[in-house]
Amino acid sequence: MKREELIQKTIETFCDINEVSQDTLSMKVRNRSVVDCRRMIWAYLRENTSMTLLELAHIIDFENHATILYHCKQHQELITKTERGKWMYPSYGPY
Repeated sequence: MKREELIQKTIETFCDINEVSQDTLSMKVRNRSVVDCRRMIWAYLRENTSMTLLELAHIIDFENHATILYHCKQHQELITKTERGKWMYPSYGPY
């Protein structure tokens, strides 16, 4: 699968999961579902491609690579489990 196809499929998949319109991803909104959707997209592509933080930022029209780094770290926190095996943040949910 080509890189562009992987990016588009990833965006489509996480937008469907989070019930977010692709048009809203690049808008400067702080709606929880939109923020979580962006975070999942960036984290997934960071883990499964060799894209740089700046390249990831440009996918959704963000200019700062530090934003991507922050969200990738947040993603790791949000998908952790407790000692009993329950999700720390079940509303975020694993993909």
